[in-house]
Amino acid sequence: METASLQSPSTPVGTDVESRGSRRGGMPGWIAWLLCVVSLALVGMAMVFGVKRGRSPQSLVTDMLPAVTLTASFAVVGAVVAWRRPWHRLGWLFCVVGLSQGLVTFTSEYAMYALWTAPGSVPVGPLAAWLSQWVWAGSFPVLLTYVPLLFPDGRLPSPRWRPVAWLSAVPIVLLCGPIAVLYWPLRGLPSQSPGSGVLQRRVR
Repeated sequence: METASLQSPSTPVGTDVESRGSRRGGMPGWIAWLLCVVSLALVGMAMVFGVKRGRSPQSLVTDMLPAVTLTASFAVVGAVVAWRRPWHRLGWLFCVVGLSQGLVTFTSEYAMYALWTAPGSVPVGPLAAWLSQWVWAGSFPVLLTYVPLLFPDGRLPSPRWRPVAWLSAVPIVLLCGPIAVLYWPLRGLPSQSPGSGVLQRRVR
């Protein structure tokens, strides 16, 4: 009887981890949804500034629809995953990708409106132009680097992959870091010309 009582509640291995991971909501879940709302608000404001810049409906669809779709898709999927499984790193990764893409879309439209369409009408235009040059690093570089490492359960295949995960961040930093440093002195200069949020030297 004593032996049977010790063995009776047999708990499968990993049940505790799964039960803890299946808890929905809480502060992490609300943070994920906040990031989603911010990402959607950024692309919404980008479309507003696109209209204020005089973009035609066709231009809004062809130029901004892909960015809006990517932002909304990653932001919503990331928030849902992070809400249902707060420990799942892929959910938070998608939230970061959505936020980064939203920042790129918004800062590009905002900078072109602030610096060329209506100079001086809105503040921090130079800062937005500078941000538009490097915040994309949190989008596709992160997506292409870490999704294969963390798919499908949000964990690395084994602890031996941790150095790979850390080293994968090095090319991203080396790519966007110098861009951010080099473009900081050029933010808002007259030599900038509008074009997809990219700073260009005036040929003439």
